Amino acid sequence: MIQVLTTAIRGYVKGLEGVLSDTIASSLYIFTMKKKQYDPNALKLAYDAVQNGLSVYKAAKNYGIPESTLRDRTLGLVSVDGRCSNYLFHESTEKPDAPQGVALYDRREMVDHIAHMASIGYGYSRIDVIYLATDLAVFMGKRKPQEDILSNKWYYSFMKRWPNLTISKPQKLSMQRARCASKETLTNYYKELGTIMTKNNLHEQPHKIFNMDESALQTEHSPGKIVHDIVVKPQSVTSPRSANVTIIGAGNAIGNAVPPYYVFPGVKFDRALLLDGTPPGSDDQCSKSGWSNSEIFKMYLEKHFLKYVSHDVSGTPLLILFDGHRSHVSLTLQDWAESKNIILFILPPHCSHILQPLDIGCFGPLKACYNREAQLFMRKNPGCKITRYNIGQMSCSPYQKGLSAQNLISSFRKSGIYPFNPKAVDTSELAPAIQFTPQLHQMKQVQ
Repeated sequence: MIQVLTTAIRGYVKGLEGVLSDTIASSLYIFTMKKKQYDPNALKLAYDAVQNGLSVYKAAKNYGIPESTLRDRTLGLVSVDGRCSNYLFHESTEKPDAPQGVALYDRREMVDHIAHMASIGYGYSRIDVIYLATDLAVFMGKRKPQEDILSNKWYYSFMKRWPNLTISKPQKLSMQRARCASKETLTNYYKELGTIMTKNNLHEQPHKIFNMDESALQTEHSPGKIVHDIVVKPQSVTSPRSANVTIIGAGNAIGNAVPPYYVFPGVKFDRALLLDGTPPGSDDQCSKSGWSNSEIFKMYLEKHFLKYVSHDVSGTPLLILFDGHRSHVSLTLQDWAESKNIILFILPPHCSHILQPLDIGCFGPLKACYNREAQLFMRKNPGCKITRYNIGQMSCSPYQKGLSAQNLISSFRKSGIYPFNPKAVDTSELAPAIQFTPQLHQMKQVQ
């Protein structure tokens, strides 16, 4: 640890207490003077073990090293001997056009650091940026520790001076998705997909390439923004979450959508009543929970999907891409697919947000439109609640808009499936995986 940093950033650590987790704090390279509880030689051995293929978790456990301490070293945030590698405090050029009195802590390194942390899933909020700049100024001797933190006025001026920065609400990304969506995973996926498409002459037959997925529609909707009086706290009445209805959808690379297939909760139900107002060709099934299962999924393919897909068993195979959810995978399904000349291609786990067309550009608009329909229903029917008998009719327009030809074609293109393009996925989507692959991170630093 660097002793000179302790006084300079003590106020920052206190200000961020309860706001940033220990992991983020270590990512910000904030260090406090705590007595080391491990042997430096053991740390070196643990570091070498990670370089040889052992996971950070196992190496830390085997050598008695704090996991966060070892991870900081493997990611290159701190050198193995414990010296801070925080480039925010290196001497460099400040932004030339920054006003006098502001350029002292308006630095390119800080801007690059903020952008990098956001790209890997650990971004700064407005107040975090203010604390960061304040501590940088204090450390550089441009402000006194007892002075107040920088103002919001400084923050807004700072954002104007660096137009490449903006503030927005980030999309939630689970740790599993962050870990799995790596460059190696995508390279192997596109290599295998390309081989299958070439072997079966599918590059020129996009009507034979389908994606299918399922999504849940609930009686309790998520209200959108509303216009209200500035002195009134807005509220939106919703139905209780009493039922979950699964909707299975599919579409191909030229924009043809298969009518929806509903899975309603319950054992006995009035099919005509539940399907009233749904898109033409819709069908349904029931389960106790309202969720799909392997039996229902197989029935969907056999009785519903093939009904609306032009497929010659003796001709070119049909390629169906879907995620590996347990309700989608079974040995009997594979045998059935082979008998029908259908190729079932399972997408890499936890990568559907960047590889599955329906997730990329179809189900999002579907859900947004469904929530608007639900809000409209509640406004037109005060005191009434949404039940499973309303969901079919309320999801008709959302399904047709979500799985429109334009959305399907665009989603297949963005996912790199058709036209086939292994470089279609933006590399920024893979940035969060770097923190879980120390070797890749170090290679990037060398380059």
